[in-house]
Amino acid sequence: MKISVCLNCGKTSVITDHSAACCFCCSAKGFDTICDVLAPYYETRSGLSDLESKLEARRFDEVIEGLDDIIAKGGEPMSGAFWLRLLATHQCTGESQLLCKGFDYHTDPDYLNAVRFSEGPEHSAYVFTAGVLDSVKTKLIRFVTEYNNSARAEAGTLSERDKLRREIARSQSALTELLKQLAEIELQMRAREMAFTLAAEPYHAILRQAKKSTETRIQELANVERCTQSGIQGCQIKNRSLETMSDNALAELKKLRAEHPSVKAFESLLISRDEKYAEIKRELSSLQIARRRASSFLDELISIDRKHRDIIRSVEKYDFTPAEATFPSNLIPDLIAEASAADAGPDVISPSVEPDVISPSVEPDVISPSVEPDVISPSVEPDKADISAPESNKRSGPFISLKKEDSKKLN
Repeated sequence: MKISVCLNCGKTSVITDHSAACCFCCSAKGFDTICDVLAPYYETRSGLSDLESKLEARRFDEVIEGLDDIIAKGGEPMSGAFWLRLLATHQCTGESQLLCKGFDYHTDPDYLNAVRFSEGPEHSAYVFTAGVLDSVKTKLIRFVTEYNNSARAEAGTLSERDKLRREIARSQSALTELLKQLAEIELQMRAREMAFTLAAEPYHAILRQAKKSTETRIQELANVERCTQSGIQGCQIKNRSLETMSDNALAELKKLRAEHPSVKAFESLLISRDEKYAEIKRELSSLQIARRRASSFLDELISIDRKHRDIIRSVEKYDFTPAEATFPSNLIPDLIAEASAADAGPDVISPSVEPDVISPSVEPDVISPSVEPDVISPSVEPDKADISAPESNKRSGPFISLKKEDSKKLN
C-alpha cells in the first residue's frame, strides 16, 4: 500500500494496485511512489505482508480478520492498517472503488483512525479523499435533482397536468348538467303520463264496470236451475249492452291515445331521454379515460420522485451505490475527476482530528489496561474511553493498544 503521485494529474492518492488507473483523473500513465505505508511493519507484524494480495484477490473477510488480530495485539499504531481495513469493510480493492461507492468519513472509525495516526503526504491523501467525497456528494445531489426534473418533464409537463384537470372538471360539469336535464325530462314525462291517465280514467272505469257486470252475469247464470225463453232473451240483451259499452270505451281510449297531446309530448320526451342517456354514457367514458390518464400521469411522477428521492437520501449519507447502479457508469468517475480538479479538500478535515469522535460508544472492557486516557481523548474518563470498532461495522477487537512511551510520542 503506497502513497503515490499520479504522473498525469499530480494528485496524491493511496495505491494498493499499481496497475490501476488514477482514481482522480482515470489516467493509466503511472505513479511516482512517495512511501510504502505498511512495508516498515512487515517484519514486526506477522501476516501483514499477505493482506494486500488478499485484498486484491477480494478475500475481504480474511483481510478484516487478519487486521483485527494485528491491531488487537497493540504496538505502534498503523494508519495504513486502518485504511486497509476500511477498504476491506466496504469490499473495495482500491481507493477508486471506495470513492465510487462512497462512505461517511465523519463516522467511519477506520477512516478517522487512519487520519489520526497518519502524517505528511499520507495524511494529506486521506484528508483529500474526504474533500472529494464532499464535492462528489454535492455534485451528485445536484445532478439527481436536475435529472429528476428532466424525467418529470419527459413524463408530462405541468401544462399537460393542468389540461387533464380541466378536462376532468369539464366532464364532471357536463355530467352534472346532463343529469339535471335528464331529471327535468323524467319529471315532464311523469306529468304527461298523469295527464293522460286522468283523461283516460272515465273509459277505464267503464271497462272495469263492464268486467264486473260480466262476472256477475256469469255467476247468475251458473245458479239458474231452469232456463226459459224470456230469460235467455234478457241475458242476451244484457250481454250485448255490456259488449257495446266495452267496445265504445275501447274505441274512445284508442282515439284518446291517438289524439291526446300528452301522448305525443310523452313520446317526444322519451326520445329526448334516450338521447340524454347516450350523452351521459359518452361523457362518463370520456371522464373515465381522463381520470385514468391523470392517475397514470401522477403515478409515474410519484414513482420518479420516490426513486430519485431515495437516491438523494443515500447520497446525503455518502452512499453512492444506488446512484452508481442507476445512472451511467462513467458519471461518478467524472464527478470525482471534476472534484479533484477543483482541489477539493486538505482543509475539509482538520489535520488534528479529535480522537474522541472516533468511537463514541463501546463497552469499556475492550480497552487495554495499559492505554493512557489522554491518548484516546483528553476529555474522556478512562473507564468511558472507547477505542474499539463499533459492532455495526462487524469488526472485532480494539482499534489499538498503546504502550505508555508510545502514547507520549504521539502527544
